[in-house]
Amino acid sequence: MPISSNATYVPTMDDFLAHWASVNAAPDGGGELILKNGEILGDLRGQRLALLALQGEILSARNDAQIARAAIEQGKALLNAVLNKFNDTLDAYFSGLPLAAVRPLVPQLTAAQQDFTNPMRDALDVWRRINAVSPAPAGVTLPLTLPNPAGGRLDRAGFEALVNALTDAYATLRAAENSLKIRREERTGLHSAIRDLLKLYRQAVAARFLDNHPLVLALPRLSPPEGGRTPAPVAASAVLVPPDTAKIVHEASDDPDIKEYQLRGVPGSEWSAEDAVTIATHQPGDAREFITPFSLTQPGAAASFAVYVILDTGHEKGSAPMTVTRPLTPAEQ
Repeated sequence: MPISSNATYVPTMDDFLAHWASVNAAPDGGGELILKNGEILGDLRGQRLALLALQGEILSARNDAQIARAAIEQGKALLNAVLNKFNDTLDAYFSGLPLAAVRPLVPQLTAAQQDFTNPMRDALDVWRRINAVSPAPAGVTLPLTLPNPAGGRLDRAGFEALVNALTDAYATLRAAENSLKIRREERTGLHSAIRDLLKLYRQAVAARFLDNHPLVLALPRLSPPEGGRTPAPVAASAVLVPPDTAKIVHEASDDPDIKEYQLRGVPGSEWSAEDAVTIATHQPGDAREFITPFSLTQPGAAASFAVYVILDTGHEKGSAPMTVTRPLTPAEQ
């Protein structure tokens, strides 16, 4: 199939690899085909492996970012719950004391990192001061502990560990996002090199054989023909089949030139056609559903999908993106 998106590079390269092997084996072809820059069939195989590795690293970086975002979301919710109990304790037992004047404000869950963690650092300072109060107010045992929404009681060191864990999650997110940017740039460069090699290959085959030779007539296309028709998208829906599988069903396309349907996906709840990879393919007469555990291996994980209609020309159109989320277990909620 022609190249029309990141997800089509590997299938297109597979077509060229099979064709190149046929050219090398052709009795009237003059032996192994070598391009003007010295590239041989093995170089295209190497590029294919390199692209698959990069695509895997991009998906891994997206997974890391997804896990970090989930950790940030859960960490913020837990810290706010503890801070609310901390302020309740200030109101109930320390009102009228100077400590009450520095009662930390509970931040919004949507607050940026510093805006969220600063009140938590303030609470740690006040907590330290509370532990030094002597004598302790009636009804309070010092050093102070608070009910922990995750179970048991939480002391100041435990609260500080939660704040530090949130800081670490933000650092992990930044590292994953930086890795994603770098790998995408590397992929763009490799895409360009692949297209250049395939273009040279088409020229070399056309030069080696007569115009009506079967191997010339069967040359894979590099790009869809200009001005071609884009198919209409199909409606699709996705649901979780517990515990870790997505089921995607879609309507049939009525396009007379349909070649196949492709299910593409990315880890996380944010769809990206740029990063999407092809998960599965089926023909027009097959059952109109896909079953896949793609990116749903961990509780709390999410995956986004789209069903693409692919025409014989290589023109394509994806459905509206769909997201499936695997819920946390009760112990993790």
